[in-house]
Amino acid sequence: MSRSESPSSPSPYQQGVSAGWLERLSLRQRLGLVALLCLALSLLPTGQLARRMLTELDQLATERAGLPMNEAWQLSLRALGAHRLAAAKPPQPEHEAQRRQAAAALAQSLAALQDALAPAGEARRGELRALAEQATALDGALQRRELDAAASLERHRRLSRQMFDALDRLNADNGLLLEPEAAAHFSIIAGLQLAPQIGDALSELSAIAAAAAVDDVASVAAAAARYNEASHRLQLNLAQARERDPQRAADYEQAGEAAARQQAMVNETLAASARDPAYPLERMSESFAQAASLQQALAQQVLRTVDQRLAERARALRHGTGLTLTAVLAGLLAIGWLLWRCIVGTLRPVLQTIALTERIAGGDLSGAVAPTSSRRDEMGRVLQAIDAMQRRLRGLVQQLQEASGRIHRAADEIAAGNQDLNQRSEQSAARMQQAAGNVELLSRTVAQTADAADEASRLAGSAAAAADHGRTVVGQFLGTMNAISDGSQRIAEITGVIDGIAFQTNILALNAAVEAARAGEQGRGFAVVAAEVRALAQRSAAAAREIKGLIGGSVERIEQGSRQIGEAHQAMLGIAQGVGQVDQMIRRIADDAKQESTRMHALSEAIAQIDQMTQQNAALVEQSAAAALSMNRQARQMSDLAGEFRLQAEQ
Repeated sequence: MSRSESPSSPSPYQQGVSAGWLERLSLRQRLGLVALLCLALSLLPTGQLARRMLTELDQLATERAGLPMNEAWQLSLRALGAHRLAAAKPPQPEHEAQRRQAAAALAQSLAALQDALAPAGEARRGELRALAEQATALDGALQRRELDAAASLERHRRLSRQMFDALDRLNADNGLLLEPEAAAHFSIIAGLQLAPQIGDALSELSAIAAAAAVDDVASVAAAAARYNEASHRLQLNLAQARERDPQRAADYEQAGEAAARQQAMVNETLAASARDPAYPLERMSESFAQAASLQQALAQQVLRTVDQRLAERARALRHGTGLTLTAVLAGLLAIGWLLWRCIVGTLRPVLQTIALTERIAGGDLSGAVAPTSSRRDEMGRVLQAIDAMQRRLRGLVQQLQEASGRIHRAADEIAAGNQDLNQRSEQSAARMQQAAGNVELLSRTVAQTADAADEASRLAGSAAAAADHGRTVVGQFLGTMNAISDGSQRIAEITGVIDGIAFQTNILALNAAVEAARAGEQGRGFAVVAAEVRALAQRSAAAAREIKGLIGGSVERIEQGSRQIGEAHQAMLGIAQGVGQVDQMIRRIADDAKQESTRMHALSEAIAQIDQMTQQNAALVEQSAAAALSMNRQARQMSDLAGEFRLQAEQ
């Protein structure tokens, strides 16, 4: 390995990374940056938490500021109910004075409400001014006696509904309807919405009784239904608040029981008036007025409970905010101190590590690392690891120096052995080329032998065909000779018959001569004829015997020729079979010659491949020799590089 390829040289990837701005910062700067980031990340949620707590405190302050507005608004609603009750009474002087007094009280309460709504904004105050103008117009119409009792109740009911709508919008603006704490939420619904609705329903029932309009079943039923619905919801919300606020469970339970008693009293009064048409209206009105008073006290109690609940939440939230901020600040100070200690404790061993690694990078392995037994953190382990690495490197360099000498000697031996192997490989390659030439010549000879065997097979096939044809011709000739022999025998038989006839004719002629001799003179002519016949029979018999002799000799010669032809036929059969066997053997020889030619061709190719591999092996041997020489040079360089390390301190 050259110095340009040493491990200390940065890789292209490391060079690309070191070009970044972060890599140009020192470790001290990086740790400071990390500390700043930790501080920022700690302050961000702390600020968010403080902002959230302050927002909740502002919301609680807004909600508590809305309670006096609600109280003033409920006073206006009760003043409107008193005005409705006074307006419902018969037009008598004392009742008229009560109406004017109730109108003045309503106007005064609306003026006080106008002042209380100053923090709510001009929109809510303008809405209240419009309601006050409607109340003034309603009182003017009553003063001019333009409205009867039913119309007055309807106008008061419409105005009351508008005031309740405005109250809901006010509570929404103040955040009372969006209170997240469950017990306070149910208390607000009960005290700021349902309690005024119950008081308004009771006021309407009292006005109906004062106007002697109890016969108006629809109005009574509607007011009673609104009352019962609001009272039922009030009791449910108080029960929900009681379950979620155990500390005030007794107060909520007491308020719920009072609401239940009030509802029972109102329903009993309504039932009594329904059963008894002569039920005193004044008593009914007083019962409803008493229920309204109870409802007013209940509403005031719920309002106080809500105010206390919100005040306690505000105090707890302020206390929790103070504790949280104090704890966060203490934690930030502790984190800052720890970061400072960590930075200082990290930089000191890092600088020591840099000095050690630079000394080792310079090739000085003789130094010793300072004791690090007191450090048990990661940097202490790094220093211990560097010490162990230096000891390992020292031993490794010593072994490397010893091994480089051994490698140098081994490389010389390998080079000498490769040179000898190269010579033997070249000789083997030459012999293999000669063997390849001989095998190629033998392959051509075997191919020629295969061609000659094919030609011999073709000639043997032609000879076999000729022998088979001769065997057929001899067979036909043998059949002809057998036929001639059969004809000669037939002729001999016929000649024998002629000889027999001649012998019989001779006997008959002899008998005729005897008879002619006995006849004497008369038989002389017959005797002459008989003598001629006898002579002719004798000549015929002689000729027949001669012919028989000739034919017998011919038959014997024909039989001898037939036997010779049969033997020739058998010989031709033997020749044909021999020629066929020779043809089969020549064909087998031709097939074997072709196979041997194929094998010789494959052998020639294999020898050629072996020759090529031998040449390649020779080339590899040359390359191995060159590699051995190169390894020898590199071993010398490695020995030189290992000698650059200082393993022992200078004396």
